[in-house]
This record gives sequence, C-alpha cells and structure tokens, in this order.
Amino acid sequence: MTECEHPDALSHKADAELYLDILGHDINNHNQAIVTLLDLLLEDENIQIAIRDDIEMARDQALAISNLIKNLHRLADIKRNHRERIDMDLYTTLQYCLQNLYGGREMKEVHLDHELSEGEVVIKGDDHLEDILANIISNAVKHNRNDKVEITVRHKLEKDQWKLEFIDNGIGIPDSRKDTIFERLNRGDDSIHGAGLGLSILDAVVRSYNGKAWVEDKVQGDYTQGTKFVLLLPRGDDNG
Repeated sequence: MTECEHPDALSHKADAELYLDILGHDINNHNQAIVTLLDLLLEDENIQIAIRDDIEMARDQALAISNLIKNLHRLADIKRNHRERIDMDLYTTLQYCLQNLYGGREMKEVHLDHELSEGEVVIKGDDHLEDILANIISNAVKHNRNDKVEITVRHKLEKDQWKLEFIDNGIGIPDSRKDTIFERLNRGDDSIHGAGLGLSILDAVVRSYNGKAWVEDKVQGDYTQGTKFVLLLPRGDDNG
C-alpha cells in the first residue's frame, strides 16, 4: 500500500475488479450461450421470415452486449496496466483493422484514401493502436448516410510526433458535442458519433501514449459535411 492509497479506496478497487471479472467471465459466458442458441435457430430454413427477423435482432443485441463487455475490459486494461511501448507500423496496423473490423459481415463500401507505405509512419505504442484505428473507422462507417464511405488519411511529422488526420464524409459532429465526444459513456443523440465506450477507449489509449486527440469539421464552419479526427502520437524509433 502506498502513502496515497487509503484502505477504503483499495477495498473499493478490489470490489470493482471483482465485479468486472464476473461481468467479463460469468455473464459473458451466459450471453455467449444465448448467441449460440440463436445461431442454431437461424440455421432452420423453415422459420418464418418475421420470426427470423426477430431472432436476428435478438442476436444483434446479444452481440452488442458482448462487445460492451469486451470494451469495458479494454478500458480497464488501458487504465490499469502500463505496457511496454514498441514500434507499431501505421500502414500494417491500418490494413489489419480494415480486414478484421467487421468479421466478414455485410457492410457499406469503404474507400480509404492515403499515401502511406509500410515502414513510413511508425508509432511508439502497443497493440492498443488497433483500438484507436478500429474505433475511428467504425464511427466513420456507422455514422454515415452515404452508400460509399470515404475516409482520407493524412500524415505529417511534427518534431517527435506524428500528426494524423482521418477525414470522413459522414454526418459530422456539432460544435456543442466536440468538447465532450471522448467522455466515457457519452450519451445524447445516438445518430451522432460517439455513443458508447468506443471513443472513450480511443482517448484513453492516446493519453497513455502521452498523445492528444480532438475533432474538427471536414469543412470549417459546416459540420454536416463530415468529421476530421486529429491525433498526435509519439514517433517510433525506426522512423527515418
């Protein structure tokens, strides 16, 4: 126990970790059993269309619960553990996220425009860099009314940091939400970027890197044209 750690605080911390462990294992196992049963029901070709739609809706909600539990564990892991920083290649990590983010599910067409090459932009981070990129891409896709999602990635080296911009053609973020978009469990209009834990995880990872994240309008003064996510992340040792 350190001088700053009161016994009551340690007790509350231990309780919180116990509840998180129960949530992550026991409850998640029960929830996964529900998903499995729903998958088995969907294999029955004789199920009426209306009933099938209801089962698919229930399955989506169960998967959303699993994803929320997974994100809670990620957020706790980021805040609790200090991982060794290693060099992470942005191009390779970005390609991995694009291939794995949706798990083969049908989705909108996504066009990623960038001038990155392997080994060009190296970030001093860890495997949570995937969480940063995955959440930016996911938000660009989810909060987009266009048939084709367009994301432009720009990069610029500024001293010992990489400035990265991810510019999408989504519905945008009003000025009233820009300062709170990364807050934990930020609520409000679910049609706008940021409902849930995803962007809270992004912000926690960036802070753990001693970096910075913020949002701007794609077109200054008109948020409805899309969003620009801006990141400042530490430069890796293997750059240049």
